[in-house]
Amino acid sequence: MKSKILDGFFIGLGFMIALSIVFFGLGYVGLKYYNKEKESHSSEFDYPFKQFDEPASGLVIKEHHSVVTDFNVEILGVIANEGEDNWGSVSLEAELFDKDGKFLHECTEYIRNTMKPSDVENFKISCGGCEKRPIPGFDHYTIKITDAFSKN
Repeated sequence: MKSKILDGFFIGLGFMIALSIVFFGLGYVGLKYYNKEKESHSSEFDYPFKQFDEPASGLVIKEHHSVVTDFNVEILGVIANEGEDNWGSVSLEAELFDKDGKFLHECTEYIRNTMKPSDVENFKISCGGCEKRPIPGFDHYTIKITDAFSKN
């Protein structure tokens, strides 16, 4: 009886070792093939995305103004695509400063729409506060485009 159990154990162990070698071998070959394909498609000419560069992008903030409530500041404005590329996932940033130029607060917004050449889009950057932690009083703000995504 002991001999049959021991024989069964060794047969099972041998089967598992053989099966593991096959699976690891196939995984290794597949990984080598994947890396080879990846290297052959990694030149900058094959990469279909364009890196954001604010002046070259043609994205321009045309106008903006702030609306202040008891606890919040909202910056409303218009952004235009005056360039030749389609842009999406546009990130905007507003920084609030006191009269001495001291930084007080930062707010961001994300425009999900794709902006084609000559498109114009309204935006709102909300600087949210609450009764216990209102947005600090500010004198002026700056606004800029921090990032965008282009795939033509």
